[in-house]
Amino acid sequence: MLQLFYSHFSLIVSSIFFTGTFALAAPTADFSIQISQDKAVKSLILKPSTEHHFNLKAPSQAQRTKGKDTQPLSLKLESTSGSVVLGPLDNNCEITLELYICDDNNTYCVPQKKLLQCNDLNQQVVGAKPLDLATKSATEKKSSADELFIFNEPELALDQSQKTKKPLLVDFFGTWCPPCNVLDETVFNTPEFKQLKQDFVYLKLDADHPISWDLKSKFNVQGYPTVIFANSKGEEISRVVGSRSAKSFIQEMKSALKYKTLSLDERKKRADAVTLPEETWAFGEMYLRQEDKVNALKYFSLAAKKKNLKDKEKDLLQYLPLALMAKSSDKNLQTQSIELLKISLINFPTEETFYDKISLLNKYTEEQNDEKLKTWVQEQTLVIVDLWLKNPKLTTNTEMTVADLWSLKSAAYEELKRENESKAAYKKTAEAYLDLIQKQKLNVESSRGYNIERIYAIYKSGDFDTAERLYSQMQKIYPFEFTFFYNHAQMLKEMKKDTESYEKAEQAYKYSYGDNKLRAVYLMAELQSQKGDKKKALSLLDEVIKTTPLPANENVRTHRYVSRLKKLKETISAQK
Repeated sequence: MLQLFYSHFSLIVSSIFFTGTFALAAPTADFSIQISQDKAVKSLILKPSTEHHFNLKAPSQAQRTKGKDTQPLSLKLESTSGSVVLGPLDNNCEITLELYICDDNNTYCVPQKKLLQCNDLNQQVVGAKPLDLATKSATEKKSSADELFIFNEPELALDQSQKTKKPLLVDFFGTWCPPCNVLDETVFNTPEFKQLKQDFVYLKLDADHPISWDLKSKFNVQGYPTVIFANSKGEEISRVVGSRSAKSFIQEMKSALKYKTLSLDERKKRADAVTLPEETWAFGEMYLRQEDKVNALKYFSLAAKKKNLKDKEKDLLQYLPLALMAKSSDKNLQTQSIELLKISLINFPTEETFYDKISLLNKYTEEQNDEKLKTWVQEQTLVIVDLWLKNPKLTTNTEMTVADLWSLKSAAYEELKRENESKAAYKKTAEAYLDLIQKQKLNVESSRGYNIERIYAIYKSGDFDTAERLYSQMQKIYPFEFTFFYNHAQMLKEMKKDTESYEKAEQAYKYSYGDNKLRAVYLMAELQSQKGDKKKALSLLDEVIKTTPLPANENVRTHRYVSRLKKLKETISAQK
């Protein structure tokens, strides 16, 4: 049956290989700030980064905020320079600058935001040097591993990789992304990871910044974190999707080093010849993580002829043909695949394919509006998760934590509308995340990755007071960051506290950029529409849709977020 499935699909899907080198990215769109003084009046002198200019048609702004009082400042812009008259400044205020910057070829224009503290400006001595202040650039990313990484400079990282012949490690991350923060806090700060710096060039790319677009497209990055290991030619060796334990991640790094001198063509020849079955399987694994199931199945099938398979490998071999069938345009074949996927889920409850099987089944239930199947999927999820919770050895060699299992159980109960059981499971989820924080010896008060998930679980458990307190606490620790304001706003919206929700959404918007700004705008427009301010909601959506630059590759997530905004605009416009 396996060969029959593979033969069928090999005829209709062509092989895809990632070749070539990195596209060199343009200098980052940013602006510098200097301070000047004419008589008693201080001003800020602004200058766009090299090979960029200010967009004079965009709604750039400068404002002073103290408490809830916000006042505009006098902003004058020319294409290659600008100035802001500060006027008298109280110490307890801040200056927000939001300028739109285009590359000189006008291929993109992006908003760039900086925050300045007034007490710093009052103490600053006038001079010709750029401000040496704690300005909070929207693209800034601080972690204990910062000194190890080149940040948002892919051209520099590639140059270093080519000169040193060291492979690249490229971390595509989001500040709002729990597993991205977990990697920062539990892997990138370990002695083993720091020691391997001598063997790699480390690059971090903010997935919400346009500087990441070229490489996200090249490597077909779909979720975050995605960590790419590539040779010095920019050819992928392997990747890690999601968070991993430090031990597992270090093993992935050492495995990647084995192929650092081989080109993709050389690896393909070795894999085709099945020189070593494990190498051929690893080559298929690379394609599997790229979501290229056809090539993954091809190389798994070749390797299987000469290697002893583990249960999880047998599972992959029987699952991949079913996944390809499920996406077939032949409705009969698709229906058969769903029945076989159900059998596969029962007989092969392995973590390697669990999420994919559930995802395919859920997608089918939505397309067919099949409530019976939807219920079956959630109930089967509960059966499998209970099996794993009662038999920890079954997940010993996987990356699934107890917190992950309780999170799955919570969501399944919620989908089944079993409210009391869902709340109880979310409480267990929160406890499991707290346990992870303590086991990893992280700071319970300030740890980002696990706390993002933990506070959400506390909220979903019905403990609104504790969630409210913890969100407010994290906002004080990370006062210029989008994540905790946005998550807090979402919670308040579900609690029907629309006024408070909108205030938090505004703060999330203020400290956001890129795709995060689009998420915040969606929430703000929804809330404005709900309270009857249709005109304001449409105006906000119009402005953001018109001024948001879009990557050339439509697979980059920004396109999906803009499409959501356009659909929301249509919905609000149709309201009476």
